[in-house]
Amino acid sequence: MLIWINIDNIFAIIPNGDYYAVGKWVVFFIALSRILSVTFNFGDTLISYSKYYYWTLFFTVFITMTGIASNLLLIPIMDITGAALATFITYILAYTVQQWIVLWKIKGNPFSKGIFIFIILILILFGINYLLPKWSPNPFVDGIYRTSIIGVITLISVYKLKISEEITNIFNKILHKNHTNSDV
Repeated sequence: MLIWINIDNIFAIIPNGDYYAVGKWVVFFIALSRILSVTFNFGDTLISYSKYYYWTLFFTVFITMTGIASNLLLIPIMDITGAALATFITYILAYTVQQWIVLWKIKGNPFSKGIFIFIILILILFGINYLLPKWSPNPFVDGIYRTSIIGVITLISVYKLKISEEITNIFNKILHKNHTNSDV
């Protein structure tokens, strides 16, 4: 998220950034693909070590065919952005089928209320970033400004909404430690 909210500043900083800025949406779709992978990749492990291990062959064939078809369709239309979008579509379809198998066959439910709250929070944060005015023509200053605002809102929201028990416990330990040190 922090890379995406600063993507224009990043392209402004790097040499020949205007040349690379064409790939802005490539960064977006590849980042979303990686987020999907990190979030849902456990399904592959669950299936591989279950009595339904043979479904991994189906996933491999399915992902390959989806990837080839979406690349053949989108690259001629959208160039490199089409390749990134094809990757994202492949991930969405593959993980949807994979999670369906996890829910249907293994009877596992990987989703918690926190995941859905976090997705809504991310969408709200993107909206806030979109509404933030460009604070400075200097990309470093604007980047610090955006990162600070979005970062602080994210940290406070994740803690206050108790999205993750582990993160909430870490915050509580930090806040409790600082509170006891200030009493001394």
